[in-house]
Amino acid sequence: MPDKSDETRQIELQLKRALSHPKRTEIFGYILTQESKTGTGEAELIEMFGLSPARLKYHLTVLHSADLIAPATGGSGQGQRERAYVATRAVAL
Repeated sequence: MPDKSDETRQIELQLKRALSHPKRTEIFGYILTQESKTGTGEAELIEMFGLSPARLKYHLTVLHSADLIAPATGGSGQGQRERAYVATRAVAL
């Protein structure tokens, strides 16, 4: 079996770190299953998971750093500037 490249190992480590926390795994799974083209908003995630805005932001930052989620493009059309997120890749949870 060939050795994995350093880049592949680095990606695997980022994914493991991002999904090592149960709450991040739940958040990612929830965002992954949403079919909204405008993404899942922070307010919805705060309510859904009972997290403070700061705690949610931390978890979203870790997921974004691992390239599992990204800010959604577009908006709700209501003039609100709430951040929303979409999954960028699917992984086996």
